[in-house]
Amino acid sequence: MFLARPAMDLKQEYIDFYQEWKESGEEMIPFVIKKNPVDFQSMLNYLSDCEKGIEPPESWIPESSTYWLIDNNEMQLMQHLK
Repeated sequence: MFLARPAMDLKQEYIDFYQEWKESGEEMIPFVIKKNPVDFQSMLNYLSDCEKGIEPPESWIPESSTYWLIDNNEMQLMQHLK
């Protein structure tokens, strides 16, 4: 089990996580999970820009970072840390 920064090499783990959450019908929190990952590189760029304070959404906590908890090659959790 480990925490990872969003990265292209974790694309499939994230896509699986995203699809499972969408299919559950549960509210998608944090807000960033609502961003469709079809253009995965664009989503990674968006997260990086928000972390740097470049056009962050109103609800974004300044200087916070996104991490993914990976366990047994599955994404278990998305977390914003300040």
